[in-house]
Amino acid sequence: MKKIKFSKRVRKKIYNLLEHYHKYYEKIYEDSELWNEENIIQNYIQEADYRQENMVDTITKILENDVVSYPNGTAVIRWKTKYLMIRLTETEDARIIEDIDIR
Repeated sequence: MKKIKFSKRVRKKIYNLLEHYHKYYEKIYEDSELWNEENIIQNYIQEADYRQENMVDTITKILENDVVSYPNGTAVIRWKTKYLMIRLTETEDARIIEDIDIR
């Protein structure tokens, strides 16, 4: 099993994606005059947190247990309805995720 490390750039990309996710829904529902507006917004914030954790867990589980080397340092992982295009470097005991593209 290899240790999985996420670069600052990748952590920021994941955070930004899910921050935009929750802000998008917050903007839709703020001032909607629905009686449960705040609950709806909170649910989207919680969902964004869950998605961030789930994405990181999915990447980690797949890459740490995989004994296959990735050609050109690229891995493609299916996550929910998206594909995660991951660029990584490998050392003897670790895989460092240098970049991620979410499609």
